[in-house]
Amino acid sequence: MIFNEKAKKHIEEIKRQTFIGDAHLDLAYDLVRKRSWGRRRVLEEDYYSDMVKGGINFVISSIFIDGKFIPEMALRRGLMQFEALLSDIEESEHFKFCTSKKEIEKNFEDGFISIMISFEGVEPIYDDLNMLKIFKRLGLKGVGLSWSRRNYAADGSKFVDAVEGKVGGLTEFGIDLLDKMYSEKLFLDLSHINDEGFQDAVTNFKGKIMVSHTNSRTLNNTKRNISDDQIRIIAKRKGFIGVNAMNFTVSDGKTPEDIRGYCDHVNRIIEIAGEDYVGLGFDFNDIILDHIPSGELVNLPRKPFDCIKGYKEIDLLILEFMRRNYSESRIKKILGENLLNFLGEV
Repeated sequence: MIFNEKAKKHIEEIKRQTFIGDAHLDLAYDLVRKRSWGRRRVLEEDYYSDMVKGGINFVISSIFIDGKFIPEMALRRGLMQFEALLSDIEESEHFKFCTSKKEIEKNFEDGFISIMISFEGVEPIYDDLNMLKIFKRLGLKGVGLSWSRRNYAADGSKFVDAVEGKVGGLTEFGIDLLDKMYSEKLFLDLSHINDEGFQDAVTNFKGKIMVSHTNSRTLNNTKRNISDDQIRIIAKRKGFIGVNAMNFTVSDGKTPEDIRGYCDHVNRIIEIAGEDYVGLGFDFNDIILDHIPSGELVNLPRKPFDCIKGYKEIDLLILEFMRRNYSESRIKKILGENLLNFLGEV
């Protein structure tokens, strides 16, 4: 893509005027590793520069537990990630922790980048609803029931077909968990869950629902993505869908694995749901994959990479939206206004 001066100025003006947010980043997962090596101020040294270039104002950090820590160390690892994130924020000059739209907006006005926390799988609480209350006290705001594996609450969607027993929807514990989440005013994230669990969840949960990092199954037929009918359900519930930048969710390898392919998914969701329920859920992993042995990636469909090379390429994303003749109003909604509106009702 080629910028001209007029386009550059227009993009910078959009970024100055717009709240920009990402609904999913494995940030705490990265911080706990790097801080265990003795590093400090990781947010400032590894993330801040690219976030400033992209105009990022807000990120939801997941709490994700590696399989090797389950079940015995899942709780401990979850708490360690919380502590790593909160400590690194305390050491920074440009980041603030948040649990509400009001705090996000205040941080935005004051020039800080806000970080919120959500579970990517409920492994840290195992089968104990009381543990959810403890994490809520620490600042947990959202809950993804599962990653792409089975736990006490639900079955996740596989990245590739695997030989396994009969999959199911939500367990009895999973249903009870939804009730507890609603009473604690936590939002539900349906990324990674299988279709049976998705249907059970939207039927039984009365609160706010998002799918923080996914894509259109119509454009890339993998169970990790959501169907047109599921998109319609999220829109009907006035939820939020964050579009994922991971290559194997964007493309089956035959369609573009770049910003164009990413925007095709944004466009498909708009076609089905309208422009008020879609936004960014990048799931950037290139910075994290550098530290993961190749043997841990064997269950992925192919070598993973980010179709958008970090927050610094948000300018290119905006340029592609402009090339597709999106209105400035629509662009601002996608960049972050829709996500902020969703959080205002949680």
